Amino acid sequence: MLHRPTAEAVYSIRTRLFDAIAAGVPVITTEEGFAADLVRREGVGLVVPPLDRAAVAAAIRRLLQDDVFYEECVSSLARVRPRFAWDVVMQPLIEVIRQWQKQS
Repeated sequence: MLHRPTAEAVYSIRTRLFDAIAAGVPVITTEEGFAADLVRREGVGLVVPPLDRAAVAAAIRRLLQDDVFYEECVSSLARVRPRFAWDVVMQPLIEVIRQWQKQS
């Protein structure tokens, strides 16, 4: 989940993050925003500076070569998965739509 340093990148929540959590795939993401905060806080992957090719390569190498770290990430993904399942993350949107429908 790499992006350039833009306002959109800081404020967006990319849905592929939830797909990676569901699939148990460690994430490499760029600094700033929800994904970076989650990855860092929950230990589900690595955070790299934007536009830093060497950091991206190092992160990929670490996930491929450091079996202990990889397994820690996978274990953390399993731990957070219930909080970020699609039915959970969609609930606020569903509730807003239900409220809107009641008003119509």
